[in-house]
Amino acid sequence: MAEFTLRSDLIERLNAIARLEGRPVDEIIERLLEGYTTKPSAGHPLPDPETLMQEFRAKAYAIARDHWRRIGDQERLALSDDDLDKDFWLIDSSGIPRLKSERGQIDLAPDPLDQFEALFDSDADDASTTVRGAVAEYFRNKDDLAD
Repeated sequence: MAEFTLRSDLIERLNAIARLEGRPVDEIIERLLEGYTTKPSAGHPLPDPETLMQEFRAKAYAIARDHWRRIGDQERLALSDDDLDKDFWLIDSSGIPRLKSERGQIDLAPDPLDQFEALFDSDADDASTTVRGAVAEYFRNKDDLAD
């Protein structure tokens, strides 16, 4: 056992959470720390990018297969991981998985992050000016569409 000093407000919060959940404070802290990772040491190197990409694809394919199962698309549900590696494109903003063969056949909603790209392509020194201008332009365009 070791002693640890915390601010009183943090101790109050931990105690309140522990009372609410009916568990000791130690368990609350343990649970909070479970998701926290520190810098990898030589014994725990970061996974290589290919491994991360395989894990990402597996998750995306699971989402896609769940969708196809729900709507009864047996043809797409039968696609193997190798098939999807070649043909999978994206999951659209509505949660619908799309294959590369659908490119050009569907209209995707605009990516809201694309609007921010202009902020970084600007020569303006003051980002707040750029943001104000971009927001003003957005609402000007929105008002034009409403008319």
